[in-house]
Amino acid sequence: MEGEAPMKQLRIELQHCYGIKALNEQFDFASGSACAVYAPNGAMKSSLAKTFQDIADGKASGDRVFPDCLLIGAGSRRRSAS
Repeated sequence: MEGEAPMKQLRIELQHCYGIKALNEQFDFASGSACAVYAPNGAMKSSLAKTFQDIADGKASGDRVFPDCLLIGAGSRRRSAS
């Protein structure tokens, strides 16, 4: 990534990703180079990590709570498979 400008902000809009019902957040990297997600057990940190891995792998995220939901386009719009 030589020559590219560093990322200053990351906007996340997720719905139904590995049990994450909804997450709308903006991370600001302007003042530093890293952000930490610190939360108690059961707060969906692993689900967020799995969703990021799906994005990196170019595949749609699954959902443990709503397994019949299918990704129908870019972003977080979903519909039932039935």
